[in-house]
Amino acid sequence: MAAATNKMKGTTDKLTAARKEIADTEEVGMSIRRRYLIRLWLTYRRCICTLALAISDELGRNREKIEATHSKVKGVNEMARRGGNIVGRMSARDKRQRMALSIAAGFIILAILLLIYFGIFKKK
Repeated sequence: MAAATNKMKGTTDKLTAARKEIADTEEVGMSIRRRYLIRLWLTYRRCICTLALAISDELGRNREKIEATHSKVKGVNEMARRGGNIVGRMSARDKRQRMALSIAAGFIILAILLLIYFGIFKKK
């Protein structure tokens, strides 16, 4: 009976040692897993930060392009406005010149008619 008890006690000690070994292994595994997850999280965070910085840089470049294009459009609009003013002034000058030529032509026709009238009817 003592031998069976000793054998049972030895088996119990082996089971206790095995349970302790399993607990230690689990603890080491959890520690490794925790470290791995932390490294993975830090890598992920770095990637996200890098991506965010890249997106921010790209948005900055896009903003610069948009602002440059906006200023060019404003310049073109200003030139178009000036061109419209020049065309308006040219049109007004053309109207004035046509009016002046019409008046001059009217005076010339009147003068010719007066010359003909006085030439034909006032010879006596």
